[in-house]
Amino acid sequence: MWWFHLPTSSSSASIAASFISCVSRVNFSMALYIATSHVLAIFALQVLPSCRWQTLVFTGMLFYTGVLGVTAGAHRLWAHKSYKAHGLVRVVLMLWQSTSLQGSIFDWSRWHRLHHKFAETDLDPHNIHRGLFYAHMGWLVMRPTSRMVAAVAAVPCDDLLQDWVVAMQHRFHWVLNPIMCFAMPVAVSSFLWREDWTTALLVAGFLRQVLVMHATCVANSVTHIVGSKPYNAVLSARDSLWVALVSLGEGYQNWHHQFPQDYAAAEDECPWQFNATKAFIDGCAMAGLAGHRQRALHLWGQKKYVLRSRLLDELRPFRTCNPSSTSSTSSHVGTRLSSETMKN
Repeated sequence: MWWFHLPTSSSSASIAASFISCVSRVNFSMALYIATSHVLAIFALQVLPSCRWQTLVFTGMLFYTGVLGVTAGAHRLWAHKSYKAHGLVRVVLMLWQSTSLQGSIFDWSRWHRLHHKFAETDLDPHNIHRGLFYAHMGWLVMRPTSRMVAAVAAVPCDDLLQDWVVAMQHRFHWVLNPIMCFAMPVAVSSFLWREDWTTALLVAGFLRQVLVMHATCVANSVTHIVGSKPYNAVLSARDSLWVALVSLGEGYQNWHHQFPQDYAAAEDECPWQFNATKAFIDGCAMAGLAGHRQRALHLWGQKKYVLRSRLLDELRPFRTCNPSSTSSTSSHVGTRLSSETMKN
């Protein structure tokens, strides 16, 4: 598997020009921060044994809520509008998303909408065909091309700023996000259980933020090389339980790209499909704080019915010639159904 792919050409001059063009797009300030945060996260591992147990528990809670802020908030609520949430839930999800330090919800959502509109093309901000590393986090340190900027400007996003929670965070995220990501964990740990502030900053701040970043980025990268394609074999996106465990339910990318409006982001018909994000949304719904949860099971059922009918039509001549093969036809149809691709 390639890690980072540059356009190839038979001319060495063209290769050099492509390399220079690529380097000119590097966002060096973002690259410096990501590199520095990873170095500090490594230092944080060394101070873990000296941490107070409260700091470790608090860090785990911040990791869980930070990922939910991205998955249940920026992704499923705002980017895809797959369910509706009470104002209290929206504020909480906005604050949780701010702890992830992944920009404003508005910017996150509009780039994600561009990703779905032009998946696996040159206009896809984290196009897997540019390489595994690029799709995972390399795209974060690359400035978008002029074509991407024009394309994302054309993506309808007026609905996002109509939500005062999104509009407020987008206006103040440059100061709100660092406060929620670093200052808040340090303040809570230092004042409530007298944790050393540098330890709190390293563990509850940088280590936790780096882990949240990778937990949310694996859905863009690892799911393109690990997992199955039961819903659309044309796409490179796959369903992966391992990614779902890390990302709290974002690992079922084959289903998600086939049915992006589904709030569960998974078929969710199997007991082994871990989906903590869906469980959180369902919990909010039970408390009367969420509703209008959209599902795509009826669409998948219709597609399976059409596919089954098509396969039965293909097998009808064989059943006519050999009536005794009727029992084996059903099993053959089931096998074909599991291997056929959904073209749309």
